[in-house]
Amino acid sequence: MTIWIILRSLQLQLPLVLGVLCFLSTSFAVAQQNESLVGLWTLEKVAYKKLKINPTSTQENLVDLFKAALYNTLNNKQQLVVEELDLINAKAGELAHLLYQSTIDFQVNRAFYNRSKLLERPTSGEYLLDGKKLFMEWETADKYTYKILKINASELVLKDVDLKVIYYYKTKAD
Repeated sequence: MTIWIILRSLQLQLPLVLGVLCFLSTSFAVAQQNESLVGLWTLEKVAYKKLKINPTSTQENLVDLFKAALYNTLNNKQQLVVEELDLINAKAGELAHLLYQSTIDFQVNRAFYNRSKLLERPTSGEYLLDGKKLFMEWETADKYTYKILKINASELVLKDVDLKVIYYYKTKAD
């Protein structure tokens, strides 16, 4: 009778034990991913379709790359509107200003700091890593979603899911 009671109590607690084990394993996996992202990364290259911009390229080349990516997000009717093109030109300039010869520092507390050669002071924001997706919200309230294509100790490759632009980062150690 005592054995039956023990088996019955274990059977009732099994879902709880399994739930705790699943939570712990998921938490451990997310913590490992965050640890691999934490650190200072230098932007090495930006690519869109066949366009590739490296650190020795000019700011104008980076603006042109963003213009091409932003232009392709418009539908046919929007592409004919001059105001839309003006907005694209302004946004491309902002993105280039933010990312030209830049570094990004991901912190353990989910904050990040971006430094660009063209910025007077670093910009910052918060990030959330969810599997292979990286969500970033800048201090300007701009929100971006990236797909992580590659991440290891020395290389981070992100793809902007909206613009389809790919960012290649390296650690300072390389």
